[in-house]
Amino acid sequence: RPREFWWPGIGDDGGAWAPIAGALARTGVPVRVRRAADGESRGGIAVLHPPAAWPRTSLNDGSLVLAVRVAGVSVLLTGDVERQGEGWLLHAEAGSLAATVVKVPHHGSRTSSTPAWVDAVRPQIAVVSVGRGNPYGLPASEVLARYAARGACVLRTDQCGTIVVEGDHGWLRVRSSDGSPTCRCRAP
Repeated sequence: RPREFWWPGIGDDGGAWAPIAGALARTGVPVRVRRAADGESRGGIAVLHPPAAWPRTSLNDGSLVLAVRVAGVSVLLTGDVERQGEGWLLHAEAGSLAATVVKVPHHGSRTSSTPAWVDAVRPQIAVVSVGRGNPYGLPASEVLARYAARGACVLRTDQCGTIVVEGDHGWLRVRSSDGSPTCRCRAP
């Protein structure tokens, strides 16, 4: 039951959008188009991407990217942004990318998480939202290795189930619905 639905205003007319649009219309949830140029920050949430003039080259690269900073903890929510979007962010928002936690872009696809991106974000925890046995073979092993090589604890929803990260004044608590030892991070 969201209070608002945020999106970048870059969608398609495909089958995936119709049920969402229908649910929004039925429930009366306010729909807000958010872009980086809005300069709006709400409750510690800043919209970093896409910019107002973002070309409609790819739905993935038009993904909404949000930086959430609350009580000393920073989280970067990246949607499906790919290399082109990451490149724009590295150029325009480089100082805003460092994050304690990152939702790994595009389910850990090879088309995202470039070395320069991972270096700029420097996460302690990298969460990969990916379905078990997905037909795309995600996440890519080289992407997982890239985050791990930079010291991030990598957690995957296909292995851990729902992942919850809570933080306050710089401390983090990570738990998963799986609860197994492989789905835990060491304290930062």
